[in-house]
Amino acid sequence: MIDALTPERLRQRVDALPPERRRAFLAAIRTDGDRYGIHPLTAAQEWMLLLAQLRPDSPAYHVPYRVDLRGDLDVAALRGALDEVVARHEALRTVFVPLDGQSYQLVLPPTGLPLAVEDVAPERIDEYAAAEAVRPFDLARGPLVRATLCRTGPSDFSLLLSLHHVVCDGWSMGLLFEELSTAYEALREGRSPTLPPAPRDVPAALAQDRLLGPAELARRLNWWRDALTGAPPGLDLPTDRPRPAELEDAGHEIEFSWPPELADRVAEAGRRTGATPYMIFAAAWAALLHRRSQQPDLLIATPVANRQTLDSETAVGFFVNTLVLRSRVDGGLTFAALLDRLRDSALTALTDPVPFDALVQELRPVRDPGRHPLAQVMFAVEDGWEQRLTLPGVSVLASGETHTGTSMFDLTLTVVPHDRRIDGRIEYRTRLFDESTARALADQLDTLLTAALAAPDTPVDRLPLLDAAAGRELVDRWAATAPAPLGQPSLTELVARQAAAAPETVALAYRDQTLTYRELDARADRLARTLAARGVRAETTVGVCLPAGPDWVVTFLAVLRAGGVYLPLDPQLPAARLAHLLDDSAAALVVTTADAELALPTTGVPLLRLDEQPPPVETPLPATIHPDAAAYLIYTSGSTGLPKGVIGTHRGLANLAAAQARLVGVRADDRVLQFHSISFDVALSDVVTALTAGATLRLLGPDERTPGPDLAAALTRHRVTVADLPPVVLDALDPAAVPDLRILTVGGEPCAPDVAAAWSRHRLLINGYGPTEATVTATAARCAPADVELPIGRPLTGVRAYVLDSELRPVPPGVPGELHLGGAGVARGYHGDPALTAGRFLPDPYAPTPGERMYATGDLVRWRADGQMVFLGRADNQVKINGYRIELGEVEAQLRQCPGVRRAAAVVRTDTPGGRRLVGYLVGDGLAIDELRQSLLRRLPRYLVPSAFVVVPDLPVTASGKLDPSRLPAPTVARADLGAAYVAPNGAVERAIADTWRQVLGIDDVGADDNFFDLGGTSLLLARVQTRLSERLGRAVPAVELFRYPTIALLARFLDGSAAPTTAPAAGRRRDERKQALADRARRARPVPAGEGRA
Repeated sequence: MIDALTPERLRQRVDALPPERRRAFLAAIRTDGDRYGIHPLTAAQEWMLLLAQLRPDSPAYHVPYRVDLRGDLDVAALRGALDEVVARHEALRTVFVPLDGQSYQLVLPPTGLPLAVEDVAPERIDEYAAAEAVRPFDLARGPLVRATLCRTGPSDFSLLLSLHHVVCDGWSMGLLFEELSTAYEALREGRSPTLPPAPRDVPAALAQDRLLGPAELARRLNWWRDALTGAPPGLDLPTDRPRPAELEDAGHEIEFSWPPELADRVAEAGRRTGATPYMIFAAAWAALLHRRSQQPDLLIATPVANRQTLDSETAVGFFVNTLVLRSRVDGGLTFAALLDRLRDSALTALTDPVPFDALVQELRPVRDPGRHPLAQVMFAVEDGWEQRLTLPGVSVLASGETHTGTSMFDLTLTVVPHDRRIDGRIEYRTRLFDESTARALADQLDTLLTAALAAPDTPVDRLPLLDAAAGRELVDRWAATAPAPLGQPSLTELVARQAAAAPETVALAYRDQTLTYRELDARADRLARTLAARGVRAETTVGVCLPAGPDWVVTFLAVLRAGGVYLPLDPQLPAARLAHLLDDSAAALVVTTADAELALPTTGVPLLRLDEQPPPVETPLPATIHPDAAAYLIYTSGSTGLPKGVIGTHRGLANLAAAQARLVGVRADDRVLQFHSISFDVALSDVVTALTAGATLRLLGPDERTPGPDLAAALTRHRVTVADLPPVVLDALDPAAVPDLRILTVGGEPCAPDVAAAWSRHRLLINGYGPTEATVTATAARCAPADVELPIGRPLTGVRAYVLDSELRPVPPGVPGELHLGGAGVARGYHGDPALTAGRFLPDPYAPTPGERMYATGDLVRWRADGQMVFLGRADNQVKINGYRIELGEVEAQLRQCPGVRRAAAVVRTDTPGGRRLVGYLVGDGLAIDELRQSLLRRLPRYLVPSAFVVVPDLPVTASGKLDPSRLPAPTVARADLGAAYVAPNGAVERAIADTWRQVLGIDDVGADDNFFDLGGTSLLLARVQTRLSERLGRAVPAVELFRYPTIALLARFLDGSAAPTTAPAAGRRRDERKQALADRARRARPVPAGEGRA
C-alpha cells in the first residue's frame, strides 16, 4: 500500500479507510514505523512544526547556506555528491504528512536532489541568494532540501544550499559538509565514494526520545521548576522602538570579529579557571545584558546539540534543544564569581535537559504575545560548520548562513571561535532595535570582556562598556547643546531692563490687581533699600512668609537686589517645620504681613511687616553682585529625617533666564501662569520666565488653584498662554477647556504618554526635568502627539549632562547610568552640611574649565540614539508624588519618632483609585493612628504625611536584609482609625457626599464627621470629588468650599444653606489661638535698636 505513494495519495488512502482500520493502521505506525516508512514525530519536531504552523509564511526556520567558490569546479561531481548525501540520510527525504489530524514523518525513496545551475551577474548574487533563502518549503510535499549553483564568472560560483530546520540542525550541517566533501573528491576522481555505513536518522531520533520516560521527565521538570522559581517574566532591555503588542519575527544581523589578543586571553582564562570558551562568552553576555537592563536576575536561552546516543552522533535531523540559563548578578558580584555561577548552572542544566516545549508547558509562564516565552535573548557558540566543506581544485572564498531577514529572539549572540580569532554575529528584531544598536552591543561586549579578563575580580557593575576615547567622544557630542552666555546680566538687571523698555506693560496680575513693570521695579527697589537698612547684605538670609500674591514676587526681587538670600516660608507649612527652617538657615529677618505672621512660630528672628508700610529709605544698594553669590535657599525633603537647604546662585538664575528664553520663547504679549507653591523652585522659574521676557505673570488666588474645573476656569478667564503644571494636574484638566494656552511645560514627575499626546496636539508641550540642585530645569524635550516614550530631552543652554557609571565613566547609549549635571546651573551645595555637599557635588572631570563641579542627581537615565535622555527611576529612596519631591528616609525617621513605633517603613503604592500614594507601615503596640497622624501633621507638610497607615507584626526583608515592599499588605479598604466614633451619614445630601467619597477614596465606609484629608484624600482627589458631586447634585460645587468644609456633615450643611458663611470651626479656633499667641508675644517683646528689631 505504501510503496511509491505520494504524500497526497497516502492521505487519500488513509482517509478512505474505515475508522477501525484507520486506527489500527496508525497504531501500527507508532510501533513499527520502519515497516511502512512512516514514523511518529519526535518531541523536537512537534515543537518545530507547531512554530512553523503559527507562522506558515515565515522563513524564520529556514537554514540557508551560501558558499562562494573559485576554481575548476566539477559540476557533475558536485551533483553526484549531493545525490549521494541525500540518498544516505532519511531525514533529507522526509516530509510531514497530516493523517487523521496528526502529523507523521514519511520517508520518501531516494530520487536524487535536483541541482539547478543558473548564470547570475556578480552584482546580483546577494539579491538572488537572499531570495532563495526565503523561498517557502512545503512541509507536506517536500523536498525540504534544495540546492542551486550560481555561476557568477568563468571560474566563480556560489553554491546555495537551503534546508528546513525540522530536518536538520547545526550538527547535521557539519556532517553534511564533511560527507559532501568526501563524495565530491571521489566522484571527481572517477571512483565511488567511500563513506561510513549510512545511519538511520529517523529511528535514531525516535530512540533518543524514548530515553526520557514519564518518570525521568517528571524528575527533571521538578528540578527545572525549582531552578526557575521566582525568575522574572521577561528581560526589559531598552529598545529603540516600543515593543509591539504581538510578536514580529522581522530581523537582521550584524557580523563582527575580535582580535587575536582577545582570543588568546579567552584561552588563557579557560586554562586558569577550567571554564570553556562557551562559559566565558556566556558570562560576558549576561554581564552586558545586566548592565543594559539593570535587572539582577535574567534568563538566557541557549541551544544544545542534544545528541545523547552513539547513533545520534552520526545522524542528520532536528535534535537540537533549547535550555534556559539563569543568571543572577547581585550587587558587587565580580566577573569571576559570575563565571563560576554560570559554569555551575550550565553544567547542571546540561545534566538534566528537558524539551523546551515541555518546560514551557510545565512552568506555564505568563504569556505575552509580544515576547518569546521564558527567555527573550539567546546565546550560542557555533563550530563553523560550513568550513568543513573542502573541494579539491576549488578555493572556498567565503561561506556562511544566509540571513533570512528574521529573528526568533529579541537578540541572539552567536560566537564562532577560531584559532587565534573570534567571529560572531548579533541577530536582532528590527521592530525593536536599530543596526547601530546591535553594532554598539558588539563593541561594548568586546570592551567589557577585555576588561573582565584583564581583571576578573572587578565587580560586574564597574566593568567599562566604552573605552576612554569613545567615552570622551560621547561627552563631546551630547553633553551640552549651547554654552552659557558670556556676561549674562543678573535676574534683577534683566527685570530692570524690561521696566525701562516697557514701563507701562503689566508685569503682575492677581485677581483684579495689576502691577506694571514700572511699579514692580519701584516697589522692589524701595523694599530692597529697606532691607539694606535692616542689615541685609551678601549672604544674609531673609525669610519670606507671604501668601501667594504680588507681595512675594516683589519681596523676592527686593531680597536679590539687596544682595540677600531669599528663603521662602510657606504659611501653609506646620509651625514646627517653619521653626526648623528659620533655625537651620540662621535667617536674620523675616518679611511677612500681619495675617501671614499668624503661621510663624515663636522665634527670636526680627520681622518686617509689609502691611505696616515701612517708610522709604535711601540706603545704597550693592553696585554689583557676584554671579556665584547665594541668591536663594530652598529646602527639600532630606533622607536623614530633616529637610536639607539647597543654595542657589545668581549665576544659576541668570542662566535659567537665558535657557528658558531659548527653550520656551515667551513673548511680551504672553500671560504666564504662576501655579506652584512659593516653597518650590518652580515658582522662581515662573517668575524668571515671565519677567525677563516682558510678559505678564498671572498669580492665582486660593480658590483658583484646585485642579479640575476651577483651575480650567481660571486659565480661561485670565487667558493664560504659558503654564508649567505637573502631570497629575494635567490629568484632571480637559485640553479643549483652555484654548488660549499655547505653551505648556510639564515636569516634576514622569508624564504618561497618553496625557502628553492629548496636550501636545494644538500647542507646544515641553517635558522638563531638573532637580533643585541644578536651578529648576536642566534638560527638556519638545513632545509630539505620536510620541510613545517621553524623553527628558537634551541639556539646556549652559547645562552639561553626563550619564555615568559608578566609576564616573560615560556609559553608551541604551545603557542606564546616573545622571550628573554640570554647568552654570549647579547650586553651591547644601546649607550647613559640607559632608553631604561633598558627596553629591563632585569635581567635574569633563568640564571645559578646570575646577568646576557637577551634581550627582541619583536619577537613572539612558541616552537614546537621537541624543535625548529617558528617565528610568531613582537609584535611592527618593520619590515624586503629585510633583512633590519626597525622601522616604525623612518620612520613616519621623514615623519612628512617634510614641510606640519600634520600626517603620514608607512605601509608594499604586494599587489605589488615586494612583500613587504614600503608605506608612508601622511595627509597634497600642498605636493610635489618629494621634500619630495629627502628630505628623504638626511637624511635616501634608504631602510628607502618609495617606494610609498599616500596622504589621514585622517588616519583611529580602535575603540580603533589605525591605521587601512586594510582601507588604495593601492598606485595607475599611474606614481608618480616626480616633472618633463613626457617625452614619444622614439625609440625601450627606449620603450623596459619602457615596462620592467612597468611590474616589476607594474605601468601604465614611462617617459624617470624618475629615476627607484624614481618610487619605488629596487636593487632586478633591478635584474628582468636585466633578462627580457636581454631576450627582446637578449644580456646581466650588472646590474652595470642599476645602473649607472637609467633613460630610459640614459640607452638607453648606450645600443645604444652613452653614454659617465662615471658615470651618476648627480653622477658626486655630486662627483665634494664633492671634492670642501673637498678642502675648507682642507684650513680652523687648525694645531693640533700629535696624535690628521688627519694623
